[in-house]
Amino acid sequence: MLTLMRMKLSNANRYPMILSGMVSVLLLFVIFALPAMSVKQVAIVVGCNDYENVPLIASVINAENVSKVLKEAGYEVWTMTDKALDAKGDYHPEKLFPTKTNLERQVSIWAPEKSYGKGDLILFYFSGHGVRIEGIDYLVPLRFGEGKPDHLVSLPYIYEQLRRSGAQNIIVMTDACRYVPGEKGLSKRDRDVEFGKSGNALGTVSTEAQCYAFLRNCPEGCKFPEEDDGKMSYISQAIVEGLRGKADDTGAGVITIRNLYKYVLNWFKSHFKNRSRIPTLQYGGEGSGTDAIVLRDFRKDQSPQPAPK
Repeated sequence: MLTLMRMKLSNANRYPMILSGMVSVLLLFVIFALPAMSVKQVAIVVGCNDYENVPLIASVINAENVSKVLKEAGYEVWTMTDKALDAKGDYHPEKLFPTKTNLERQVSIWAPEKSYGKGDLILFYFSGHGVRIEGIDYLVPLRFGEGKPDHLVSLPYIYEQLRRSGAQNIIVMTDACRYVPGEKGLSKRDRDVEFGKSGNALGTVSTEAQCYAFLRNCPEGCKFPEEDDGKMSYISQAIVEGLRGKADDTGAGVITIRNLYKYVLNWFKSHFKNRSRIPTLQYGGEGSGTDAIVLRDFRKDQSPQPAPK
């Protein structure tokens, strides 16, 4: 009888240990079975054709093709064009037609404050008219009224909204003119403006712990007339080709902003003799460098990897 009681007590003491071991194994299984937290890549793409006085032809086509290649690369993409269509193809002009009110509101909705974090990338692309007023670049929305700052969308506003989202990597691409209305040339002050310094086209916003890059189709004060063939603009075509793999000049399967800019620049140099219209790239921030921001990684997005050059 005593022996039997000892056996029961021994088994009773063993059960908690067995249960504890099973829980530990289960927890390890759950931890290793869960997928790693993925980096977020999101994009806001805008294309404006239907200007009342000076309509464009290619901006919507540009935006649609840029949206397509970014989706292929795994980005979550929101698009605003004259068509005002959402991802399902439904018509929503009250929010997706790119007026100043709609554009500024949707950017704040799609890139809310502190919604992203370390490693995340947010990209803003705009194709349409643009101007430069008192050293600041402005994007021209549809139905803008007058060509005054209050009727336009400033690039500092867009950048500040993206910065506040908390994304570590911020990319702004513009396919728009940057001419100064009423001036034949630029003042020395305007020519010397650079991003990342106080009093510049970004204003005085902070870029602490963030990397940013601005890829534009031309330098300050430049007009870039649109071709009338109904095809994509030059820089947007180069961007799409580059992101599809042609910018991967090493065959590593990774495209950084440096790779893309190099491809775009070479593309322009091979097509234009006028070097005053070549695209510009400006970047900065913590850990800044043109290789610090990866736009596409073919090793992760399951897309066909480009053939080595």
